Amino acid sequence: MRRNLISIALVLHLLVPQFIVTAVQSNLDEGLWIEKTQQNPRPIEGVATIKGFAGKIIITESSYEFDLVCDLLCEIPVDKMQWYVATSELEIKKATLDDREIKSRSDKGNFFLEFPQKMQTGAHKLRFVYGGTMNYASPEGIRTQIFTNGYHFHCYNAWYPMSDNISTDKQVTFNLEIKIPSHWFLLGSFVPREYRDKPKSDGKYKIEIKTENIYSAKLVGGDYIVFKEEGEKYAVRVYGFKGGNTSFKTILESAKSSADFFGQYYNKPCENDFFVAAQTGRRGNGQGLDGGWVIDSPYLKDESFTPDFLAHECAHLSWFGGNGIIPNPTVHPDQRVLVESFAEFSAILYCNSLSPEQGQAKLKSVRDIYFKNKKDYEPPLSSAACEWMDYIVYQKGALVIWALRGKLGNDVFRKAMQEFMKKYDSSKQAPGEGPILKDLKTTLEEISGANLTDFWSVFFNSPKLVSTSFGLLRKNKDGKVTDTLSLKNNDSTEYPTNFMVYYVDGESQSFVLSGKTKQYQLPKIATGIVFTDYNGIIPMNDDRVHSMSTANIISLLKWQKPLVCYDPGDGQEIVQRAEAWVQKYGGDSITSNFSGSTERPAILIGPTPQMKVLGSAKLGNRMVKIQNDSIVWRGKQIMGEFDGIQVFYDEAEPAKTYILDNGLGNLPENLAHAGIFTRRDKGCMLSFNLEKPGIPMATLGENILDPPWMQRIVELDSFKQTFTINSKREYKTAWKGFDRDSFTFKEMTQTIKPGQNNISIELDTRGGKCAFEIEHSSAFCYEKWCFGLQTASSECPLPELQAPKSSQNSDWKASFNQNINYSYSLDGAKGSDWIQGRELILSGLQKSKHELKIIFACKGGALSEIQAANFATGVIPPKVTINPGVVVQKKGEIVLSGKADPGAKLSFKTPQGKELVADLSQKEDGAFTAIIKETETLTEIIVTATDENGLSATARVMVTKYVMVTMQIGSKTATSDDGATYTLDVPPMILVSSTFVPMRFIGERLSAEITWVASEKKVIYKLGKTIVEIWIGKKEAKINGAEYKLASPPVIVSGKTLVPLRFVAEALGAKVTWQGETKTIIIEYPNL
Repeated sequence: MRRNLISIALVLHLLVPQFIVTAVQSNLDEGLWIEKTQQNPRPIEGVATIKGFAGKIIITESSYEFDLVCDLLCEIPVDKMQWYVATSELEIKKATLDDREIKSRSDKGNFFLEFPQKMQTGAHKLRFVYGGTMNYASPEGIRTQIFTNGYHFHCYNAWYPMSDNISTDKQVTFNLEIKIPSHWFLLGSFVPREYRDKPKSDGKYKIEIKTENIYSAKLVGGDYIVFKEEGEKYAVRVYGFKGGNTSFKTILESAKSSADFFGQYYNKPCENDFFVAAQTGRRGNGQGLDGGWVIDSPYLKDESFTPDFLAHECAHLSWFGGNGIIPNPTVHPDQRVLVESFAEFSAILYCNSLSPEQGQAKLKSVRDIYFKNKKDYEPPLSSAACEWMDYIVYQKGALVIWALRGKLGNDVFRKAMQEFMKKYDSSKQAPGEGPILKDLKTTLEEISGANLTDFWSVFFNSPKLVSTSFGLLRKNKDGKVTDTLSLKNNDSTEYPTNFMVYYVDGESQSFVLSGKTKQYQLPKIATGIVFTDYNGIIPMNDDRVHSMSTANIISLLKWQKPLVCYDPGDGQEIVQRAEAWVQKYGGDSITSNFSGSTERPAILIGPTPQMKVLGSAKLGNRMVKIQNDSIVWRGKQIMGEFDGIQVFYDEAEPAKTYILDNGLGNLPENLAHAGIFTRRDKGCMLSFNLEKPGIPMATLGENILDPPWMQRIVELDSFKQTFTINSKREYKTAWKGFDRDSFTFKEMTQTIKPGQNNISIELDTRGGKCAFEIEHSSAFCYEKWCFGLQTASSECPLPELQAPKSSQNSDWKASFNQNINYSYSLDGAKGSDWIQGRELILSGLQKSKHELKIIFACKGGALSEIQAANFATGVIPPKVTINPGVVVQKKGEIVLSGKADPGAKLSFKTPQGKELVADLSQKEDGAFTAIIKETETLTEIIVTATDENGLSATARVMVTKYVMVTMQIGSKTATSDDGATYTLDVPPMILVSSTFVPMRFIGERLSAEITWVASEKKVIYKLGKTIVEIWIGKKEAKINGAEYKLASPPVIVSGKTLVPLRFVAEALGAKVTWQGETKTIIIEYPNL
């Protein structure tokens, strides 16, 4: 059950000249195959025959002890024998012949026995006592047939003594007493059902194994956890290490699904429990066991989770080679085909049941593996010589059975297989009497009524397959090239055959030949033809036709893996270039022996392989001559350094195809032509196909384009360009420009017809740079010129645009801060002609809102970005007023009211631009009240009213912060409404019936500006527009220059100036309240 995992298809190359009908015989006849003797690992004759083994086995976590008696039938007398076991760590301790001890010794797993007297012919009992210790600390990375450690044990092959001179009976019997650690499972159908979910408490088992193949007698067990899923007639179990991979349930579900599928398809469900040992200690491949199979450690990480792996092993377990059919072991090719070919076919079948995509992917994988290993001469599937050639038995065998199913149809094939399973059920067959391939053919013919002799002859008994031929007829009439595909089946047996045709544009198309001959008119010019397979049965990529007349690199490499030739000595760039080719198209890379003959395209990268190969190759005429500083393209010299790729054929050996790559620059994405030349500065790209070998397209008389510029970078003085192009072919131009029709920057294109063309374009020169491209493309030629254009000015800053938002009449005017060229678009109309000036005047506009777009062109040719302005004409801006009165901010809340035009939208913000959130109430007449909550102290609010035209008006309102201060006569402590507490230098006091307070305290609490004029002993308070002046010791006072008389003058007490509270507070706009009972004074500002 070893699996191959590489999936690579190998395709060979054949080059055939064209313009004639080309036929290539595939020569897939019977051929000559000479059978060679193959070494068979199963001894079929010798000095003695093993009948069976009996005895005891003790297995611990680190050692084995074997005490086995071999029932032996001696064919000829012998005096000594050499036996072996599959590990050097087991040594023989004792040996007896018919209960008499004999001389024995060990050497690296080999047991050497010497008999005192010759062992005579007849039955004997040969006893082996051997054992040893395993020193493996971990199960990972171990590749050995016999293994044990603290997790697991397995005895795969040759844990019992074997000899190269010993054969085995048709059926070998093992009667064993096995002792393992009590917490370990023992796996196998020979284990009683009660110990499959829980290990036997004493670890002692008595088992009997009867097998027709001694190598299938395998013992596996360990310290596992078990996952179980019940089926209708069976249970599936997965055993894995504790703490091991967490995806055991995924394996269980997939195994159960595949088992159920095969039960439905073959109507032969598994009649017994089976297990999957999901992890072991062996590094390598899977192992089939009696009652299940083992997935080894590497498979657990990758392959074991794929449905095809599980389906392959499940097929072994229940249908082919397990509980279902056991093929005749003496007919080895037949046995391998019925076991391994059918198991791999079953994997394809199961994947196809999941989805057609998975089925096709598995089928492709099988095909790819077959062709990766396929030899020119190989034995037929039915030959004994192919028994151990896995790619024939596994992959080709699976493909042939898939073809057989396709030929008969799924329903007939399923019915025939059900009959085959019923007729050759292993439970009804005597040992060694299982079916062979001939029995399968007979059953299929009986059920289907079809004669499969030809099929068997072609696919089973022949090393080659059906013979086909095909060709290409090319006609050139009046310059129009047409291709016709001709197909023929040369064999007496007709099978649908598939062909793939590759076209000049790199695309491909499949065609089917279902009869003897067929012709197809091709829709495009063909570059290659490949015989791919027999209607999806077995792919055959041996034969091909290649047309150099339209060779393109894509077509060439899509169906022929290249040989990438380079010399690392040519530099790191060459090495990276070679890696890019291999990564993109596959193939092999070589760094020497470049001149060896090959039927694959040879990619010659850099000077060394080109000089070595081209020195001996007669290349066809070159269309392009590469020089150091230029190339000659259709007879015209074009200056510049070019990166080039060309395809040539060797006239001396037409089967050879060369691709020349100078190894510079990036690998071109466009490989649709036979020659590609890209100037290093990207100024132009020129590529071509050959009309026929050696004859360039220049013979058609088409001249190269004369572009408007020749240098790569072109300096312009204006974004507007006008030039003339003369051409004999149709060209396409592309540039990024300014489109005044849509007033946007966009990708622009224009088709140039043959003849003289006057071109006028406006380029997108924002940033001072742009590009212009001219391109021609056909099946034979591709020409592209790229020019980088740059203006004298690198940018065009936007001028300062003064654009009013409204006009009360039908005229509107905008001005700029400089004299400049401009174009404008009004309300989505086409852009205006270019105008020079400092202002834009629009007259006669309708009463409406308008959108203006304007673009500026600076001196030097650079364009600005497009600027937009919105305005309205014939409208009057709205009005907004604030009701008279003081607006107060009290406890974080401001209430203001006013009136705006009905329908106007109101917004509020600070002079610093902070948006204020207002609880707004508006009436139909425009009257409004706004409640604004703001913790930050405000001094001014700007109210904006905006009408439906976007016009707006503003009003400003001053905000006064509300202050309340509470004091008490005789107390130095004062409080405010915001919870603050103040300590006065001198407490409030009553002097001559007036309350006096400290000069600075009252001013500071009201946020007044306080000035002391010492020379005059004068105190000045300034709050808003109010100025209050008072003098120490004087009853005169002034408010804004007006004189007032005080009841009592200011005084100095304890060095502190005291002023009359009521006069100063009320003069500054505050309200004073006296509470006589508590002698409390309350000051509120402003006085509302």
